[in-house]
Amino acid sequence: GAAGILRSDLPMISPILWTSIATGKTPDVHGVTWFMTDAPDGSKMTISSYERQVRTFWNIASEAGRSCGIVGWWATWPAEPINGWLASDYVAWHSFGVTGRSSVDQGKTWPPDLYQDVRPRIIAPDSVAWEEVEPYLSGDRRARSEFTPDEQDMLDEFRTLLASGQTYLDVALRLGERFRPQLEVVYFEGTDTVGHLFMPYRSPKLDGIDPGRHLSFKEMV
Repeated sequence: GAAGILRSDLPMISPILWTSIATGKTPDVHGVTWFMTDAPDGSKMTISSYERQVRTFWNIASEAGRSCGIVGWWATWPAEPINGWLASDYVAWHSFGVTGRSSVDQGKTWPPDLYQDVRPRIIAPDSVAWEEVEPYLSGDRRARSEFTPDEQDMLDEFRTLLASGQTYLDVALRLGERFRPQLEVVYFEGTDTVGHLFMPYRSPKLDGIDPGRHLSFKEMV
């Protein structure tokens, strides 16, 4: 095996970078340049696989006869034909608010009929009980009502991360056991977005950080 320090690239935009990881190409070549794109009706929608102009490593593996299982990777909707199965990033909730949850079910998985197996495993953020958030909190505040409206919004986004992560974990375990792919890749957004939400409150407390938020949120990441 091999190991090394992984450096990022600029701009640090998730769909751009994850598509670069998947393709080995820079955004001017692979075609994914932002979080959103234009829908046919003129509205905005999450970036899709339509924008990607080059092959991914799972395309290459498929062409080489290797079976693949891909879960939740950025810009994989609509799901493309591969040698194996793909649960796209439109299956569960994205934390930034615009997701495939409001779109038609078509294209969410490959093969298409796999969605009937995936759909019952989709967890909605509002179904994540507050008791599942409490273990991540520190300090004396525990009830949701003890937090400010802004803090409640942050914690509701955190519930979205828990819901999405559990959805993709369940899908990956279920389909991985069923199909035994030679290459299996699962993307978890939570390890990214939890930092955006709560990294400023980690210890040691930084200047200008509210002491109450530091006390409550210092263990979240």
